[in-house]
Amino acid sequence: MSQDAEAYKARRKQQMLRFFGGTLLTLVSFRVLLKQLSTPKYIPKMFQQNVKRAPITVKNSVGASLVGTLGVTAGGLLMLATGYCWTADISSLGEFQAQFQADAQAQADAIAQE
Repeated sequence: MSQDAEAYKARRKQQMLRFFGGTLLTLVSFRVLLKQLSTPKYIPKMFQQNVKRAPITVKNSVGASLVGTLGVTAGGLLMLATGYCWTADISSLGEFQAQFQADAQAQADAIAQE
């Protein structure tokens, strides 16, 4: 009995760590994206204009923005999938398929009864 409880705790811990890994990816990606979106500050010196466009390199900003956007998207989807699996106590792809088929069958039976 205690072996089952220990296996269950280890399984839930693994599911939790997967979810928090996806959360960490999302937060780091947001940090990169926000850093890219912030405009560089221009502090004028004596006898310089107050308004001046800061020099910007398009290659670096597009690349980092793309990485940030992909990271946020992947992290969000990963959080969605791992959060669902954590809630439904699913740890493998086989369990996910079995759960999905059982849910689909239950829904089909409910529709057939109407």
